Amino acid sequence: MIKEEKKQTKYLLTFKTIGTMKMRKFFALVLTGALFAACSTDDMVEVDNGVITTGEKDAWVYLNIVTANGSMTRNLNGIQNGTDKESKVTDVMAIFFDGHVDDHGTNASAANPNVVNVGTMILGTPGQPSGAQGAAFEISKDAKSILVIVNPTAKFKAQINSKTKFAEINAAIAEDIADVAKDDNFMMTNAKGALEPSDADGVGETLKTYPTAGAAEGAPLTIKVDRVAAKIRVYNDVDVATNTLEVSDFGWVENATNKKYFPISQRIATWNEDPGNTGDGALGTFRAPYDQYKIGSYRVDPNYLAGKNSNAFTTAAYTDEYNAIADGGAITDATWSNGGNAGTWRGSATSAYCLENTQVAEKNSHAWTTHVIVKAKVYPKTIPSGPTTINSSDGDYTNDVTLNGTQDLIAYGSGIYTYTTYLNFVYEELVGYFMSPDESSYSTPFTDALNAFLAGNAVAITGTRGDSKAGAMVTADGLRTAFAGKTLAAGTVGTFKYYAVSTSYYKIMIKHDDTAAAMNALGEFGVVRNSVYDVRIGSISNLGYPEIPGPDETKDEEDKAWLSVKIDINPWTWYTQTEHL
Repeated sequence: MIKEEKKQTKYLLTFKTIGTMKMRKFFALVLTGALFAACSTDDMVEVDNGVITTGEKDAWVYLNIVTANGSMTRNLNGIQNGTDKESKVTDVMAIFFDGHVDDHGTNASAANPNVVNVGTMILGTPGQPSGAQGAAFEISKDAKSILVIVNPTAKFKAQINSKTKFAEINAAIAEDIADVAKDDNFMMTNAKGALEPSDADGVGETLKTYPTAGAAEGAPLTIKVDRVAAKIRVYNDVDVATNTLEVSDFGWVENATNKKYFPISQRIATWNEDPGNTGDGALGTFRAPYDQYKIGSYRVDPNYLAGKNSNAFTTAAYTDEYNAIADGGAITDATWSNGGNAGTWRGSATSAYCLENTQVAEKNSHAWTTHVIVKAKVYPKTIPSGPTTINSSDGDYTNDVTLNGTQDLIAYGSGIYTYTTYLNFVYEELVGYFMSPDESSYSTPFTDALNAFLAGNAVAITGTRGDSKAGAMVTADGLRTAFAGKTLAAGTVGTFKYYAVSTSYYKIMIKHDDTAAAMNALGEFGVVRNSVYDVRIGSISNLGYPEIPGPDETKDEEDKAWLSVKIDINPWTWYTQTEHL
């Protein structure tokens, strides 16, 4: 059951005519959608009261836009109301065209209707939940469809200036998210992802206009609108009392976010939504609550097709499309710029906005889809002080070492070490190495891994083979001292990983429509407009990356050493996933 309290905001609509077309048609418009009432097609009223089809009659009408206010309540699972700052309407534009187009994102030869009117709806009482009644307006007799833009950005207004075609109006815009998702000024457009109006199946139909104000008011055109931005929230739900590792200093940031967006983006079905895949285990139904036409919850963004066939994610062609932290980078103003979020590690239960980012199925990887980077100090409570196999006569490793998150850590093989305890392993294997005959193949994996990590700063392993234990201990201790004098930085070489100040990083691809029936299917990953993605960290049982992992072709299903994923989809539209790291 949905319980709603609504208030009406009235608008005055003024237009400029494109060309010299005579303006003769009139209609009423009601905007609704994710920020507004969650209407279904049953809510739309159509009254045959002298519909104008020839453009030869005059009519008068006023416009009212029904917006949700803070008192709206819902008991509909999976929908979250926007805050007042996310839902306020300060400016509305309407652009009318002489035709329809639905496949504008995936079809290069899609129809390209002409602009016939551009109008600005002026608030009677700006910023308030109610205002003065709007005035009558008229539109061109050639108008067949409409695009509504709530809170249009300055770049969008500049883009449409003097444009005459849909493709020009809806061209990709490069813009900071801070301008698209600004407090009290979130940009919103047709939720359908195409021009309106449409029939019950989402097929475009011609605008119905009326000869009198009363007739138009009795049959308003209802259009849902979506916020252009997506919203990400990350929660640290780790129970430190039961978690196998200590976890502290939690932070997160989004990575590989889109720099461009379409004013309206075409909807498409995910693999899981496509009824044609039910035989392979897909759900085969459409669940997004504002997808009233059952088209699909996924979207086609500006780089969904173009630019996704290259793996050159370290080139300018990549950085022109995405905000991304490079491999081993740092969260600083110099390396991270994403709409006012520069240099910020966010805490648990905080949110960030980003532009929608989608991709074809074969590009479901960290390079191409928006993901979250989590940072935390992760460490065991205690670790052994040395090996159980002791070759020396002075090695005493009976007392464990207690960790507190301030130590640098090494992960090698199945063990976790401080640099000091790791060198105890190096020492004991070197004692055995120098005691062994020269011709033997005595292995020194701890020493070899450390020297590989040190690379050009490695310690030369020299000394007498087949030596006595005492002699071998002296040689090994000298080499241990030489290793101890080296300065190590966070990084990975082979299976040797060095963690500065016990800090691990984890990358989590955000799941849109996850299903166990398919691997890396279309729509499984990505973020789409007007959706909230909650990422909950349920547990952390392994150390992560020693450095911030940059974009690469790793796919989520291939990264299971650290991730076990559960997604609850509760169709702003609300998606939740729980991560065990």
